[in-house]
Amino acid sequence: MKSISAVPKNLRNSYEVLSDEEKREIYNKYGEEGLKQHAANGGRGGGGGMNMQDIFSQSYSVTKVFFVWIVDTNEFGYVTSRFFGGGGSMEEEEKVVKGDDVIVELEATLEDLYMGGSMKVWREKNVIKPAPGKRKCNCRDEVYHRQIGPGMFQQMTEQVCDKCPNVKFEREGYFVTVDIEKGMKDGEEVSFYEDGEPILDGEPGDLKFRIKTAPHARFRRDGNDLHMTVNITLVEALVGFEKSFKHLDDHEVDISSKGITKPKEVKKFKGEGIPLHFSTKKGNLFVTFEGDDVIVELEATLEDLYMGGSMKVWREKNVIKPAPGKRKCNCRDEVYHRQIGPGMFQQMTEQVCDKCPNVKFEREGYFVTVDIEKGMKDGEEVSFYEDGEPILDGEPGDLKFRIKTAPHARFRRDGNDLHMTVNITLVEALVGFEKSFKHLDEHEVDISSKGITKPKEVKKFKGEGMPLHFSTKKGNLFVTFEVLFPSSLTEDQKKKIKEVLA
Repeated sequence: MKSISAVPKNLRNSYEVLSDEEKREIYNKYGEEGLKQHAANGGRGGGGGMNMQDIFSQSYSVTKVFFVWIVDTNEFGYVTSRFFGGGGSMEEEEKVVKGDDVIVELEATLEDLYMGGSMKVWREKNVIKPAPGKRKCNCRDEVYHRQIGPGMFQQMTEQVCDKCPNVKFEREGYFVTVDIEKGMKDGEEVSFYEDGEPILDGEPGDLKFRIKTAPHARFRRDGNDLHMTVNITLVEALVGFEKSFKHLDDHEVDISSKGITKPKEVKKFKGEGIPLHFSTKKGNLFVTFEGDDVIVELEATLEDLYMGGSMKVWREKNVIKPAPGKRKCNCRDEVYHRQIGPGMFQQMTEQVCDKCPNVKFEREGYFVTVDIEKGMKDGEEVSFYEDGEPILDGEPGDLKFRIKTAPHARFRRDGNDLHMTVNITLVEALVGFEKSFKHLDEHEVDISSKGITKPKEVKKFKGEGMPLHFSTKKGNLFVTFEVLFPSSLTEDQKKKIKEVLA
C-alpha cells in the first residue's frame, strides 16, 4: 500500500492540517500565513492520532475538504490504494424566502360541483409600491481576513447589503374568478401561484381557495353520492305513483313506483349522484320516501334576516275527527304455509287487519308564528314537527317553511355579503364627497371619499354585510359607485374644464 508521502503535496498538507487540532485552529483563525509562522517557530506536526472517519465527523467554519480512498488489487495480487481530495464552500444555498399563503374557505354550490362552473370572489391583499428613498436589501455575510500581527491573519465575517429603491405596502382589492371543477370534494383546493401575501426580497405566498359544499334545498351530499327525501301520500304509498324531478343540470329523473312503498323506504338510482373528480363515472342517488310533509316557501324580509324577527302565516290542514262505524286498521302481511301435496308445502302471505273506530278528515285553519333567525340563508327551513298532513295509522308529516329572501329596494344579498349601488356626480367623482346611509337596523354607514372615484369602482366595507347564522361574525358590504355625467356642457364650462384638467 502506498504511504502518505506518495500523495500530492497540497493534499498531504490539507490532511495534516485537518488531522491536527492545533493546526486546524490556527488555520481557521490566521489562514495559511499563520501556519507558516507556526512552522517557523518550531510547531509540532503529524496527524494527531486522527483517522479519516475522525476528520469527516468534524465541522469546519471555512472550507469543507473531502477525501476518497480507493482500494483495489493490482495484476500481481497486491493491495493498492489511491487518494483523492477536493473542497468547496461550506456556505449552504440560501433558501428562498416566501410570503404567507392565504387560505379562503369557499362555499361552492352543488350545481357548480355537479356541472362545473366559476365564482367571482372579492380579494384584498398588500401590493408593493415604490416609495421615496433607499433601503437595505439582499443582505449576506461576507468573509475577509484581517492582519493581527507579523504573518498572522484572522478570519472575519461582515454583513454586506445592497441598496435598493425603497418600497411600501398598499392594500388593493379586486375580484378573482375561481373555476370550480365538477366532482371536487370538500377540502380540495384551487390555487393561485404567488397570489398570496408578498414579502420584501422574496417570493409571494400562494392564494388557495378550499372547497366547501354549500347547503342545498333538495339534496344532501355524501362523498360522490346524493341523498334526497320525497314526500308521498298514503294513497300513493299503497297503489303506486308517477313522479319525476329535475336534476342539478335540469335532466329529468323518473322515481315512479308501481307497487307499495313503505314509510322510510330508500331506493337507489345508479349513476345519478355527483361526478367523480377527473373521471367520467358518477356516484348514486338515494331517495327516501316519507309521509306527506308540507313545505311552504316563505319570503322573509332582509330586515328580519339581518336582525331576526317573526311572521304570522295562515295555515290550513286536514284534521282527523271521529266518525260512525268501524274500519280496518294496522294492516300487515302475515306468513303461513299451505300444503299442496304429500309432504309439499307452499309459503303464502295474507293481509291481516285490526278493526278500529272509524274516522274522517276535516279541513281546519289557524295562524302559525314562524321565527326568522338572523343570518338564515335561502333554502334553510323552519320546521314544525308532526304539523304536516296527518295519515291513518301513522305519524303526521312535518310542516316546513323554506326561507327565501324577499327583494329589497336598496340591497342585493349574495350569501353573507350585501351589494348596493350609489350614484355620484362627476364633480363628486373628481374631488370627493361625504355620504352616509342608514343600514337595515338604522345604524349610519359612512361611505365618503376624499379622492378620485372611478366609474363602476367597487369599495368594500368590512363587517357591514349579513350576520352569519349562529355566529357573531358578519359578511361584507360592497358598494358600486356609478358616476352621473352631465347631459350637456356650455362652451364656457368646456373652457373652464380644459383650463383645470389640461
